[in-house]
Amino acid sequence: MPLTAWQVDVAFNDGQGHWDNNGGADWHVAVTGTQQQWVMDGQLDAGAQLIAQNGGRRLYAGLIGTTLYVAAPPASGGNDHFIFVAAPPGNLRAAPWAKSGQVANWAAYLGNESTNNWCGWFDLAPGVVAQQASSPSGWLEGTIDIAQELGQMPPAIYLALAPYTTPDGGVLVPAGQVPASVNGNGTVDASEYAVFVPRTPGDLNCDGVLDFDDINPFVLALSDPVAYQAAYPECYVENADCNGDGVVNFDDINAFVALLSR
Repeated sequence: MPLTAWQVDVAFNDGQGHWDNNGGADWHVAVTGTQQQWVMDGQLDAGAQLIAQNGGRRLYAGLIGTTLYVAAPPASGGNDHFIFVAAPPGNLRAAPWAKSGQVANWAAYLGNESTNNWCGWFDLAPGVVAQQASSPSGWLEGTIDIAQELGQMPPAIYLALAPYTTPDGGVLVPAGQVPASVNGNGTVDASEYAVFVPRTPGDLNCDGVLDFDDINPFVLALSDPVAYQAAYPECYVENADCNGDGVVNFDDINAFVALLSR
């Protein structure tokens, strides 16, 4: 089954023109154990984690497999919004969309225009899968295959929300930055990115579901972390740290069993 499948629809035919299609409604079989997906509808997804906030503005992120999810308040009040993604941020470069000032270099960014609510990804590597949505009454959200974008899964992902006034040459609005600006100098410095370290204790095959399919990869992560990382390059061996002590070892076994039993 495809990892995104959630239901199988079936109709039967005997090869002689006789159908059984459940009165035109087809027969349906629910699929379990497949990979959960982020939903692009302009609303905050329940699986996202709060990684930074500044006043009433919040920045969320999440990871399912290699798909990074980001969400922040949409463009409003005459300000365009940008969510920068880096691993890690680099040297300062000119701000995007002909805005004034500089931003610590990013890998890709999600932009949202205040005048028409349009949003889209920029600076994607060739072939990278990405989606986005924005709702004036909800959230600016987007997904990107972060492993495709960076060529590998990074140990940490750096994110920043930056609002700029709408016109060309528009200035950064430090009061709206998430994380909060450390100096209010009109520049998104490297120190003004939030660090997101994806970790889902117990989900060792990184399909977004904690179940018996995680047992074998959990055992592999304990016995041979290098082999585990080679077998599951889209995952983090730190997911085997089920007791949260910062170390992957046999002390995590009971905690892993407890997670499976929930």
